[in-house]
Amino acid sequence: MENATSRVLTMPYESTKTKRTPRRKTRCMFKDDRGRWWLDYYTPNGKRRRQLIGTSKSEADRALRKIKTTIDRNEYVDLAKAPTFREFCLTFMERHGQHKSFYSRSEYIIERFKDFFGDTRISHINSGHIENYRLLRMAEKSKHARNGVASRSTIDREVQVLRSMLEKAVTWGNISKNPGRQVEDYRDDNKRQRFLTTEEIRRLLQATKQTASPILRPAAYLALQTGCRKRELLDLRWRDINFEAGKILIRETKSGEPRHVPMSRRSRWVLNKLAAKNPLSEWVFESRKRTGESAPSGDVKRAWKHALRIARISDFRFHDLRHTFASHFAMKRGDLYALAEILGHSNPKITLDRYAHLSPEFVHAQSGVIDAMYSNGSANGHQLDSGRKTARREDS
Repeated sequence: MENATSRVLTMPYESTKTKRTPRRKTRCMFKDDRGRWWLDYYTPNGKRRRQLIGTSKSEADRALRKIKTTIDRNEYVDLAKAPTFREFCLTFMERHGQHKSFYSRSEYIIERFKDFFGDTRISHINSGHIENYRLLRMAEKSKHARNGVASRSTIDREVQVLRSMLEKAVTWGNISKNPGRQVEDYRDDNKRQRFLTTEEIRRLLQATKQTASPILRPAAYLALQTGCRKRELLDLRWRDINFEAGKILIRETKSGEPRHVPMSRRSRWVLNKLAAKNPLSEWVFESRKRTGESAPSGDVKRAWKHALRIARISDFRFHDLRHTFASHFAMKRGDLYALAEILGHSNPKITLDRYAHLSPEFVHAQSGVIDAMYSNGSANGHQLDSGRKTARREDS
């Protein structure tokens, strides 16, 4: 007779543990105990990635669909492999730092970015970080600014440099989108309208004779005659002056595209005088290094400030000579689209927005063109002149 012990030993073995369901390769999307939604997926290289989205399930759905779409299109960017901001700056300057004008304008700005963003991965930078940078810059004291703090236009230029850098990061596959596009520029003080009257121009040119700088007067004279920027003039070489064609070639420009500037009678006179003084020089405004090598002239800030004090002119920069040229060009009824070409504006709308109101006939004089549009109605079979219609009815 079998006892209970023998029956237990002959029964098949059954585990007391609960059988687990095999885990899927990826859970794609899940919600944690704090109500936050996460993405859990694999990259095309087989690397597992987990990304926090937020408390919105719909936002997590959109993010997951976007990731799947980029993987299907072979456009996926692995944000975990994005370089730090310092590392990205090294790559960026290696590829773009050779451009002299860009390097001189942007080197100190990029150093500010390094101090602020540091070793943060560029994939973690968002629009909020950029806004915090702007707030910090507005609160900082600056010895170079007029009022002790950086102007909004200065901060705008810095954000534009950062925006262009992050756009390159998108192009190079370091990040998937540019957070700088979500940050709008300050527009209230970008359009500076300060320019000199004819009397102020006369006083300024007289004052430049009393300074110690031998190049300030011709440089200011050429700026008033060409609308060129200060650095464009100081870097000008004689090989770029074409007296026969009456053109000046500006190679190093803000936009990176060279442009031609027409040579006026007065600018030709100034250039002829400079050429006669230094017939063998390479640069129009030439100086000497300590080693004796020739080089373009440096800045004229001290002489410029001295000339402004003598001329009793306040709140005026050397760059405002460019605005003075453009403003007087517009007030003399010059073609504003031609002005855009002379100034090197990539978009003529910039020129129209800034100088069209100074032209007395640019808008109002176009009414004559509108009046003449339909004056000859018989040419296209339309009669829009009510007087002619009345005369025909009376004849019939």
